[in-house]
Amino acid sequence: MSELILALDVENLEQAKPFVEEIPELDFYKVGLQLFLKEGLGIIEYLKQKDKKVFLDLKFHDIPNTVGEAVKQVINSGIDVLNIHISGGSEMIKKAVETAKSQNTDTKIIGVTVLTSLDKNNLTDIGINLSPEEMVIKLAKLGYQNGLDGVVCSPLEAGKIKQNTSEKFLTFTPGITIDSIKRDDQKRTLSVKEAIKEGSDFLIVGRPIRNSSNPQDTVKNILSLMGNQ
Repeated sequence: MSELILALDVENLEQAKPFVEEIPELDFYKVGLQLFLKEGLGIIEYLKQKDKKVFLDLKFHDIPNTVGEAVKQVINSGIDVLNIHISGGSEMIKKAVETAKSQNTDTKIIGVTVLTSLDKNNLTDIGINLSPEEMVIKLAKLGYQNGLDGVVCSPLEAGKIKQNTSEKFLTFTPGITIDSIKRDDQKRTLSVKEAIKEGSDFLIVGRPIRNSSNPQDTVKNILSLMGNQ
């Protein structure tokens, strides 16, 4: 069954607390650069004290040794998921995976494929003459071959990724729309039910919940659409 992850893209711990303490239906949160740079490992400690699962979304992308050392710094903080950019290449991916395994942790290492804010024109601008789907699948296969547990992709590509890797290869999908809520800066999107049909294992939702007049009701609605309630 698919799981819902709330993207805690807020400025500080105080802004995060209501979404953690007032929505008991949620138990999985994504912490990105904005919140992590403000609160550091303290935000991870807070979420774990609340018995929540944590996806640390820092998208490491550097030379293999640097990424390995970065993974070592955060891997024992209790996080459940950590991501890197697959475009860093095979050696970087292997270094991240090997470092995580060497620390005797169950943390899953997943890879970013193509950001959901990018379309074919954006890829052309940076010299990639493939469609977003082709590029995503190419990167997903590279990640799978080098030991990643899954990928971050748009829901549009989730099913084809599994067809080209394994049904057990996890898909974490931002770009989830809810009713008529606008897409913000994401271009490759699907609705909740469509995303699940395509094979999304983890649906990452941010602004539609955070900007809602009643975040708890919005979460309940999403879970209902997912068949989790």
